[in-house]
Amino acid sequence: MFSPSKLRFNSKLFKKILDVRSSYELSKVRYSDDTPEILKFYSDTPWELDKYPKLSEDDYTRFISKRAMKREPAVTRQISKFEYTYTGALSVLRPYDPELILIPEDESGIVPETLEAVLESRAARGLRMPRLLYVVPTGSNPTGLVIPDHRKKHIYELACKYDFLILEDDPYMFFNYTGVRTVSFLSLDVCGRVLRLDSASKALSAGLRLGWLTAPAPLLARAELHSQAELLHPSTLSQAIILCPARSLRPALAAGAL
Repeated sequence: MFSPSKLRFNSKLFKKILDVRSSYELSKVRYSDDTPEILKFYSDTPWELDKYPKLSEDDYTRFISKRAMKREPAVTRQISKFEYTYTGALSVLRPYDPELILIPEDESGIVPETLEAVLESRAARGLRMPRLLYVVPTGSNPTGLVIPDHRKKHIYELACKYDFLILEDDPYMFFNYTGVRTVSFLSLDVCGRVLRLDSASKALSAGLRLGWLTAPAPLLARAELHSQAELLHPSTLSQAIILCPARSLRPALAAGAL
């Protein structure tokens, strides 16, 4: 059980948070510019899957709904998700009125064979195929399930075979008591089919409502435009607070020590 009495004040971390240099460095980076690798969640030696082509910039247009970009219901977009899914994601999707395809799970999360059977059945019946799979792979909300690595590889190959993207919502990646970091879908991605969401509000502080997206450049550009319209700009103060301690933690994260 969590005990507040066991908390200790970290003076070094507090000084880094208050360091004005982090705010200055952040102010030099334009909103749409590439930023240095502060935290790294992917592998430099990705899993090879040569039999499927890499997606080009033009390929991504078939995943984008013009009606959805205008905030109109996009009835032609199909989205696969788990049988039990984070309700916040459903709230975001509901205004666009997509067709949600529920995929049953077992005690280890989504079953690739079941997903493949659903895809094969829809293809055989001439139904519209899903364009996106939404998944919380580590500590899935609300079930708490963790998808094994071998299943992730199978699911990713199905994404390549049946032409859909994977939205990996993984804020609980570092809440792991086994000492072994699970493989992310992003680390398997060799064809440009994975969009990964991370959050500082889970691993650092619940009050720091700041997240980031790792995705192919053409999709990032569209996400940036949508973010500017919806949010105007993420909190500069939250970014400045996170920047310095994140850089200090990066070597440990890269080594898997945390």
